Amino acid sequence: KPPPPAMLYWRGPVLSHYDGRTWRAAAYPTQISINIGGKPVKHSVTMEPSGQRWLFALDLVRDMPNLENNQVGMNSELQIVTRNPISQRIRYSVSSYPEYQVQANQVPEADWLRLPPNFNPKSLEWAAQLRQRQPDAQQQINAVLQLFRREPFRYTLQPPLLGEQAVDDFLFQTRAGFCEHYASAFVVLMRAMGNPARVVTGYQGGEINPVDQFMLVRQSDAHAWAEVWIAKRGWVRFDPTAAVAPERVEKNLANALRRGNALNLFGDGLINLSESQQSWLAPLRNNWFALNNAWNQWVLDYTPKRQRDLLSKLGMPNINWSHLAMLMLGICLLLSLVLLMPLYWQKTRIDPMQRLYARLCQQLAKRGWPKEAYEGPDGYAMRLKQQMPEQAAKAAALECLRLISQARYARAASSIPIKQLQALVQQCK
Repeated sequence: KPPPPAMLYWRGPVLSHYDGRTWRAAAYPTQISINIGGKPVKHSVTMEPSGQRWLFALDLVRDMPNLENNQVGMNSELQIVTRNPISQRIRYSVSSYPEYQVQANQVPEADWLRLPPNFNPKSLEWAAQLRQRQPDAQQQINAVLQLFRREPFRYTLQPPLLGEQAVDDFLFQTRAGFCEHYASAFVVLMRAMGNPARVVTGYQGGEINPVDQFMLVRQSDAHAWAEVWIAKRGWVRFDPTAAVAPERVEKNLANALRRGNALNLFGDGLINLSESQQSWLAPLRNNWFALNNAWNQWVLDYTPKRQRDLLSKLGMPNINWSHLAMLMLGICLLLSLVLLMPLYWQKTRIDPMQRLYARLCQQLAKRGWPKEAYEGPDGYAMRLKQQMPEQAAKAAALECLRLISQARYARAASSIPIKQLQALVQQCK
């Protein structure tokens, strides 16, 4: 059984070199000691082409995945790297051990303590004062996390611009940013207090599709956190963002940004929708993702030779890639039609009487007499009769509401011509 999504960290590039403005990756070929324990979490990953040379997996992978025509290994920063960039969709299986220790009794290189000179003096001074009061590393970590919780820091994807002393500006002025801001400031403070630390990037969390139980990890799940080396424990993960916006870590980006009824449709865009719209769009989206995932698994499980053999058995031995593309396009169009048919049927099932009622309410609202949410046809008609000035539209509206009420509640719809209602609604323009 996998851990809950909030506990899943998909490890990617490790950023260790800081020049005062930007964090960059730096390779460290030193041999490291790793101790693993507990039961492994076996999982398969379908990864879209990234153009980069790293693979994503849960911490900590013991056995490297096998990729066709691409060598895979792990560097000293526990990052899975490939010889060639990932230029096409791939699938690989790995086993990760969530209980592990890295360099528990091995002091890391001094580079993990390095900070650029003449940058962020306020942060360095604050760190020095804290180190004098609390010399223990774990106490220092807790104090910095408590600073993020106690002070008015906030999570936002549109933070104010920072000046030359970026960490100083963030910690003592703007106090607004996203995960990279919090991870960067946290690591700078840790290094200033003599604790080896680094920024780790990747993905955090994900969404389990209820249709096929696969987890979908999007670009909007991209995240940054920190690792601090502690004696006898080794490199330990800390997520400063969780101290500021725990909903970003426990749920997803939409909750962190307080965007109410946000739904991610077919990409990484968050769209605000009403609950009624979500009720029928969410199953459509989940089924589409499940169908797309099933197609990807089927294709990736077959090598080019096996795919050609299958097409030959289907009576298409000499099919070329252009024909195959047209065939796939036709299949996609057919599947899209099947998925959209329920929406068409739902639209055609709408009662024509209901459509006329909605049109009448819209036209009366334009005249300055909108229907209240709690009013039915009778209540609406009673208010119009008492308050609306005498005019031709009033008589037509009252007669139309009477007929609609009769059709709805007296079950006499068949006795009321739709054309008569249409004419009355027309008079209310």
